[in-house]
Amino acid sequence: EIFAQKCAGCHGRDGKGQTTMGKKLGIKDMTDAKVQAAKKDADWEKSITEGVKNDAGKTVMQPSKGKISPEDIKGLVKVCRAFKGK
Repeated sequence: EIFAQKCAGCHGRDGKGQTTMGKKLGIKDMTDAKVQAAKKDADWEKSITEGVKNDAGKTVMQPSKGKISPEDIKGLVKVCRAFKGK
């Protein structure tokens, strides 16, 4: 439910990142095994908690710290992992 509300707009409901904003930001396809292997769960938790900036230092994903509980952030990582191989 949280993924659908807060993440799918950019990442897509299928995790492929093929939304208008996802394409604009160059979001990686979470169904790709290489993308899944490149990050540890802790890396994804940090990205969700602290947000993500591009190489120019511009925020491309807003931080969720204080907006989403640590338990729900762990749940979001599980959702992201569930896209593997789909």
